[in-house]
Amino acid sequence: MKKYFNLISTVSILLLTLMLSGCSAYVSRYKLVASVRTNTSKEASLSFYSMEGSIVFKLKEKNDTGTMKYSMKLESGSINVYYDNGDGKTPLSIVNSGDELTSQIEVKRGTIYIIIEAKEKCTNGSFKFNLE
Repeated sequence: MKKYFNLISTVSILLLTLMLSGCSAYVSRYKLVASVRTNTSKEASLSFYSMEGSIVFKLKEKNDTGTMKYSMKLESGSINVYYDNGDGKTPLSIVNSGDELTSQIEVKRGTIYIIIEAKEKCTNGSFKFNLE
């Protein structure tokens, strides 16, 4: 009986620890040089001199539907940008050397993850995302 109690206690503590840790589906792993990064529930931005790896931002849309406006600029390199509004990782844009993009998409209520993935070492980039 004591053996089962110890097993149940151990499993319960492990599950509680995992639930409280707030694990996200996406993880940032990056190396930035001379960067400025901000992230609130309504906007996210990133400016850098040099970047390698991937960065994840988290926004919250409180209305049933909304608009996410974004602008992206990159001097050299190549970056894939994705978003996840509850339907899985969806391509938003590919930003290559010299590109400057401005656009918008419709989003639904809930958490919106923005994933910026550098395919190589990139320089002089600027990324901005706003929920309206």
